[in-house]
Amino acid sequence: MIEVDQDEHPGLYRYAIELLEYPELTDEQYAAAIADLKKPDDDAAHIAAREKLICAHLGMVLSMAVNTSFHYYGLSMEDFVGIGNHALVKRFACFKPNKSARYSTYMRKVVERWIYGNLKKHIIWDRTDDVDLELVGNDFSGRRCCEFSRKVEEAIHTLSDEEQTIVRMLFYAAERPDIKAVAKTLHRTENGLKLSLQKICDKLRQQLRGVYRPQWKTIITPKDDDDENRND
Repeated sequence: MIEVDQDEHPGLYRYAIELLEYPELTDEQYAAAIADLKKPDDDAAHIAAREKLICAHLGMVLSMAVNTSFHYYGLSMEDFVGIGNHALVKRFACFKPNKSARYSTYMRKVVERWIYGNLKKHIIWDRTDDVDLELVGNDFSGRRCCEFSRKVEEAIHTLSDEEQTIVRMLFYAAERPDIKAVAKTLHRTENGLKLSLQKICDKLRQQLRGVYRPQWKTIITPKDDDDENRND
């Protein structure tokens, strides 16, 4: 069973127990599922193989959620599991069983890209040269990720109480609010809040100078009114 803190994440703990009903496939079971997957989409064997592969990899998504550090950026483990499971189902049709990559390898990459895509809604990279998203993800892995998270927390604690409240409301909520909603809650105008946010970002950049590679600047942005219409 995947280890999940029962006190901190009771829902995920129960979910981990339920996943015991869907163990990883043996090599023989995997080969049989791949063979059935090559049959027509409406074939009963194809449908059964699809369900078997998806269910057998739900544990992989939970394991990724438990063993990565995306929650440092406002993405909870519950959110990670929800996004990851959605990716398993949504992108299943893109998996090509005739290719050499195993389903688990392919879907791990898919889940990672969906998670990075979700984080891009919070972080915009303003850079002088193109940076591949996978390289960004790798650069944020392991010890670098933990070190960066610690430095961000230290920088946030140098802000005033009001500024810290703005940061927590905009970037630490499970459901990302827009500026209008936060401004209304704080009894501020949208323009006033945006000006405050710009000052906060300037302060954080000063505090975090040297944390990134020199050619990268980080601008953390909340969801704006026209965010849904903005192209990546």
